[in-house]
Amino acid sequence: MFEQGLAENKLYLLPEDIANLRQWLGLSMEQFALLIGCTRQSLYNWEKTNRARPQSRTIDLMMKLVARSRTEGKVDVIDFLVEEAQKLGIVIKLNGTGSEEIPSLSEVLILEAKQIIEQSRAASQPEETLAYKTQSQLSEPITIIKTEDGKRIGKLTLDYATGNMVLELDQDVLDFSIYEAEVITITGENVKGVLEQVEKGKILLLKETEYRTKEIKEVHLIPKSG
Repeated sequence: MFEQGLAENKLYLLPEDIANLRQWLGLSMEQFALLIGCTRQSLYNWEKTNRARPQSRTIDLMMKLVARSRTEGKVDVIDFLVEEAQKLGIVIKLNGTGSEEIPSLSEVLILEAKQIIEQSRAASQPEETLAYKTQSQLSEPITIIKTEDGKRIGKLTLDYATGNMVLELDQDVLDFSIYEAEVITITGENVKGVLEQVEKGKILLLKETEYRTKEIKEVHLIPKSG
């Protein structure tokens, strides 16, 4: 039913569409994966007829652009993206095209995940003691979530007992109740998020997940329809 729904609405390329495109270009899985910016394993998973989930929207758009340019030649990328957005019920009016304004909740908000080193030490530790410790002892890698313009939203934490991944907010800058979430992994997989507030300043992002915080690449916040 899931794959049938995708086919009827033409929201994502289906497994046979991807395989046909790759074969049409005369490329191996390794070559096609390099062309569109993913791993061979991800491409293999997307071409499986019984796949668990489709490719990420970014990769899907890339493959559709390749297919369109193959048949039509030059493609107006902006018009193409606006057309694809309309399939999701998102109406984007561009400045300079006679439109009055861009609706405030029409766009997907993309949050980026980044691994950083965060210093961690007890406040009571004297500086001379720290001087004898290695860098690895003084710091630990964490995954932060930030906007595309670099504004930090918070950090990701994982409860290994429950498998729940939580976004701990630095500050309340977004109303998460008006969004749905799609989490993009570093291998190009897309996973439906939860976006439930578990307590003040903490948003449940993924429930009972097998992914680790370092495997997250982006979080897409999609305005709820209606």
